[in-house]
Amino acid sequence: MESKINKGLFSVFEREFRWILREPSFILMTIVLPLLMFFLFISMFSAGVPRDIPIGIYDADKSNLSRELTRRIDAVASVKITANVTSLEEGKRLITQGKIYGLVYIQKGFEKNILRGLSSQVIHYYNNENQLVGGTLYKDITNTIRIFSGEILHNNLLKSKLSESQAEAVVEPIRVNAHVLFNPYTNYMYYLLSGILPTMLQFFIILCTIYSIGIEIKKGTIAEAMEYGGGNIIKVLSGKLLPYTIIFSLMGMLMLSLMFKYLKFPLQGNIHIIIVSTIIFVLAYQAVGLFYIALGGNILKSLLSAAFYASSAFTFTGITYPMVTMYWPAQLWGKLLPLTHYLNIIVEQALRGTPVDITFKSVFYLTLFLLLPFFLLPRFRQLFTDESLWGDWGSL
Repeated sequence: MESKINKGLFSVFEREFRWILREPSFILMTIVLPLLMFFLFISMFSAGVPRDIPIGIYDADKSNLSRELTRRIDAVASVKITANVTSLEEGKRLITQGKIYGLVYIQKGFEKNILRGLSSQVIHYYNNENQLVGGTLYKDITNTIRIFSGEILHNNLLKSKLSESQAEAVVEPIRVNAHVLFNPYTNYMYYLLSGILPTMLQFFIILCTIYSIGIEIKKGTIAEAMEYGGGNIIKVLSGKLLPYTIIFSLMGMLMLSLMFKYLKFPLQGNIHIIIVSTIIFVLAYQAVGLFYIALGGNILKSLLSAAFYASSAFTFTGITYPMVTMYWPAQLWGKLLPLTHYLNIIVEQALRGTPVDITFKSVFYLTLFLLLPFFLLPRFRQLFTDESLWGDWGSL
């Protein structure tokens, strides 16, 4: 047998690649499911901002001004009036049933009070259960009503013989000159997809790493892999993981192409740093997968532990909730995730245009994860050579 095997890393690589081609489950985990997840989330967030959120209108005044305000609100891109209700109770019931997300109540006497120079109130109820939807409704409807109110006041001031500039000064005595940095389009897709797509990719990287090693330990075929690798642990591990490194690196390149070419993500910095970091990201999560298979010793225990680690990743990266406001244990956990440092690199180079020397700090932290397997070599030698550890021992 030994004479027929050209031992070494490339032999292990060839063996693993043949295994991938024979096993439909590997094709599913490395290619089909990642592609499916990419296109599923892209189709979900491709609009960039919420549009046509259903709301209701209760116009108790039914005047020209109230109808004009209703038209203005319905013209907002994020809003779609789907219900004209005849009572507050009806409107609140529709919100409770989830059929609409907001209700605008224009009170009786709305136009009469305005023509008399009196204040008139518009009441806005909105469901803030989903803060993205609630925040969008609050911002856009409130802004529309304020603009409408300012126009009415402006016209009344002009009728009272004030000049255009004087009327504008009364309507808006203090003007805010706001500059939106890094995401001037206020596009949710830019920061959500840049976090979600790598999060999905890390799941498959860890899954395939644990499964490819764990299945050999379970079946006892790891002895054959060791023979192909000439008994060298580093060659066996490298040869087995290299096909997945190549596949997931290509998936990472596809992910970047979809983000920056197809979806037109802004790119303010250096794309080469992002590309290199993507490959390091793949290697880092393979290193994490090796840690969990070494820790658990079999597929089931390792996958359970890794699932907890990976499933919490997106929450602690600081994408949805600022890391600087988290308590220190949460911040520490976030720093123990390769995803955190990788997303920092994407945000800094794609959105902020951060100087390269500052971004290298995140690249350095991401690279540190690659050292992890070297501390695990004694454990893998034990797992790969001790037959008492093969099979289903320790399975739950």
